[in-house]
Amino acid sequence: LRQDHVVAQKIVANFPEEARKFAQEDLEGSDAMTWWVAVHAAKDVATEVRRDIIRSVVGADWSVIRFATSETLKDHTVISAAVRQCAFALKFADKALREDVAVVMPAVQQDGLALEYAGHGPRSNFAVVRAAVKQNGLAIRHAAPALRRDDDIVGLALAQNPLVAVELGLFDEEAGAEDGIFA
Repeated sequence: LRQDHVVAQKIVANFPEEARKFAQEDLEGSDAMTWWVAVHAAKDVATEVRRDIIRSVVGADWSVIRFATSETLKDHTVISAAVRQCAFALKFADKALREDVAVVMPAVQQDGLALEYAGHGPRSNFAVVRAAVKQNGLAIRHAAPALRRDDDIVGLALAQNPLVAVELGLFDEEAGAEDGIFA
């Protein structure tokens, strides 16, 4: 990979247009990683060309986002592309984007537990939390306290996963069958 990195860096630095075309094709696995590293290493590549290549690489392999610069983690397009592939890419997003319902909603619709990485605003947003618990009832643990007590949210979470009763402390493990299961 180190030798590939050096080669890729030279290609990107010397042939930015060709690199952009290559990156826009279907990249997979280590190719995406090689291009990701090369783009960040090639300081003389025009910003717009770098941005296009980065977006293409993340679009092909979301996992390279963990190596992103703080500037890239603020890019709505890059983070949205990553979240479309894997809900947990939200973990790497800039704080401001984790507050953006447009970024968070697709993540929680894909996997409700991604709500853990959402900012306070989306965790307090009824529609976002509803989508999260609809996908995975246990996502209720990451909702704002007021929504963890909301009858509609609790009912939806329980319907999706009855174990939510334990999560919310509704289940009394010491109660016998004759005493009922809810405290």
